[in-house]
Amino acid sequence: SRAAGAGFGEYVAPEEFRAVIRSIGRVPAERTTAYRIRRRFPNAERGFIPRRLQPSPADLRVLCAEECR
Repeated sequence: SRAAGAGFGEYVAPEEFRAVIRSIGRVPAERTTAYRIRRRFPNAERGFIPRRLQPSPADLRVLCAEECR
């Protein structure tokens, strides 16, 4: 949302989105507004190290509540 000009939100680099997509076994692609493929990104970007995904505090509360039953 910050990239779109909003005052709040968080920025996620395109390389990070592509790394997440690859982590589930898919090939990321950039698409046009008509949903045609503009270009594919079959290989990981060099020098990019994706941050490790962590559960949110809300997710942890739900997990704890389920395990404490």
